[in-house]
Amino acid sequence: MGQYAGTPIAFEAKHCAADKIDLKRVEPHQCDFLRDWTAQGNGIGFVLISFQLSDFYLIPWCYWQAAITAREAKQGGSVCFNPMWTDWNTTGKASVRKDELPEEWRVKLGGAAAIDYLATVDRLWRIGR
Repeated sequence: MGQYAGTPIAFEAKHCAADKIDLKRVEPHQCDFLRDWTAQGNGIGFVLISFQLSDFYLIPWCYWQAAITAREAKQGGSVCFNPMWTDWNTTGKASVRKDELPEEWRVKLGGAAAIDYLATVDRLWRIGR
């Protein structure tokens, strides 16, 4: 948790050894925190995922929360949130596969940091460096 370019940011970082991650990996108290954080209106929240320590994705909290809701309802659907405007099909399953994630959520390696997640934050929320 901290501030980037004047914007409050909070995230959970998770690693999985497979090509999919269970939605329950973000614990209920962590979900509550990210939900409250982003509900304030000015905070950015997301889940940063490492798949096999080689592929990294940043899933905006609103999309992760939509996947949890779809799982609880046992039905998927398309979701799209402002300001990212990324269409994503939630499956209603208990996990998310790497190949189901949009390419624009991929975090590139290198740049200013080994895992340059702030470049992905810039791209998705358009807050600039």
